[in-house]
Amino acid sequence: MTKARDLSKLLSTANGKIAGSNLDVSFENISDTGTEGTKVASGTTAQRGSTTGQWRYNSTTGFFEGKGASDFQTLEPTPTIISSNVTEIDSNAGGNITIRLTGTNFLSGGTIKFIGSDASEITASTSTFINTANYDAVVARSSFVNSKEPYDIKYIASSGKTAVLDNYINVDTSPTWNTSSGSLGTIDHTELAGGYTLTALSATDADGDTISYSKQSGSLPTNLSLNSSNGSWSGTVPSILSTTTYNFDGRVTAGGKTTDRSFSITQEGQLNHNGTQYAFSFNGDIDNAGSNTSTFVSAGSFNDDATGQTKFNAKSAHFPNTGYSSFKIPNHADIQFGSGNFTIEGWLYIVDDSSNVSLSARVFQMGENASGGMALIYNFGTEFMFGNTHSAVVSDNSSNWRGNWRYFTVTRDGNTIRLFKDGTIVNTSTSGMNDIDSSGDLYFGVYPANLTDTRTNMYLSEWQFTKGTAKYTSNFTPPSEAFLT
Repeated sequence: MTKARDLSKLLSTANGKIAGSNLDVSFENISDTGTEGTKVASGTTAQRGSTTGQWRYNSTTGFFEGKGASDFQTLEPTPTIISSNVTEIDSNAGGNITIRLTGTNFLSGGTIKFIGSDASEITASTSTFINTANYDAVVARSSFVNSKEPYDIKYIASSGKTAVLDNYINVDTSPTWNTSSGSLGTIDHTELAGGYTLTALSATDADGDTISYSKQSGSLPTNLSLNSSNGSWSGTVPSILSTTTYNFDGRVTAGGKTTDRSFSITQEGQLNHNGTQYAFSFNGDIDNAGSNTSTFVSAGSFNDDATGQTKFNAKSAHFPNTGYSSFKIPNHADIQFGSGNFTIEGWLYIVDDSSNVSLSARVFQMGENASGGMALIYNFGTEFMFGNTHSAVVSDNSSNWRGNWRYFTVTRDGNTIRLFKDGTIVNTSTSGMNDIDSSGDLYFGVYPANLTDTRTNMYLSEWQFTKGTAKYTSNFTPPSEAFLT
């Protein structure tokens, strides 16, 4: 074949171009001397061929790649993780946390994992490509375990290339309460100086950080202190009138992390414990803090705003000798003690001045010389007695009661009647006391048969009548501060 005929055969197509079927060309050691570059095959990942040795540009990944014996190898740049916005996770905090990675050469379609010290893996529920320098991973806080810290952060590209940031995330859990929420106990009215038993606050911290305790909000009984180191309770708590429950939130702190829990402490009130029916402070009013709801009446020169003699409160009740004065407790089942136990107590100041005071002055009396009544009577001779009106059951010399504040107390315990002065028994009797069941009203300061007669010159503060209980059967310490206010 001549060269002309050979060329004619190559150009056998209508347009004069060389037909592919006529072309069988091979190249060896190609040298492209141009400056713009050599165009190679370009296509998506789905358009890859299968021939080993093929070289192409992958328009899906944006990288050149070549087909090896088993798969394609890419010229994708190596990614790196430089840092994360999270270095510590509280696994007890609940919910998910978004962790942002900062690095280089990140690509869409990657996966973020967290590798524990035991090689266990946590795969992010969501791995979101932000840009080539940032990736977000969403993962449940509870997935991280304290015993497996520190955790590596691993980025895995869709191509399989990886980047790892070693030992970067620690697990520092919030402290955990051991003490159950709710009541920590009750401070009995007899345990105010520290004999109470309250549940101490207790918590643990998985990281071994030092634990401290505090009251975050709410209130505690007055003077009750929480030990910040061991969670125990201490302090001398003053008495209160009515039983009160104090609610508060306790906080445990460890390693800068806190956990709160709700608790309560109940302090028993004097009146609630004993079931006191009548409790009068006489501190500027005649209100009853006890359980009885009767209407109480004062008359004459009675003054509940008196300041001439006061004990602990700013004021007291004065029954002056300048005219009659009275305070009435209406008859009620609560004041009819019958044959049962009872306690009558209160601060009493008898003015040591007998002028204008009738013989047999009355501190109080219920019933007009009734065998079922009761009375506390004194004079400026020697008489100071308690019994059924004029019938003395327990007594003392009146000189021991005049000119000073004295804590008067009389109790019945079974058949035993005891008279106390300032907490010390001064007289006891086991006979002679009739049942107290008079239907008459109880009057302070006057004789019930003559309500306008001057029958005393005295001050009263913090008086109580308690039916059904002998609060004291031996010597006791009288109150050292205001109880009723």
